[in-house]
Amino acid sequence: MLVLGYPRFFPPGQSKQCPTGVPFHHFLPSDMKWINSEILHIDNKIQAAAQTAGVTYVNDYSAFRDHELCD
Repeated sequence: MLVLGYPRFFPPGQSKQCPTGVPFHHFLPSDMKWINSEILHIDNKIQAAAQTAGVTYVNDYSAFRDHELCD
């Protein structure tokens, strides 16, 4: 059995804000950094739970590399 983590949503080191799709609202670089760090935190929890359950964890955090939001 395989358990997947979540991919990173935004490119690392994003220095410009980008649109959210909602008029007049943007993701700020600090928002993007925080969201990516929360995804990584959740992935670490999923990996620990998978290990405890004896199943294989698949790290796909970088699966969207060069295709993240705002890229």
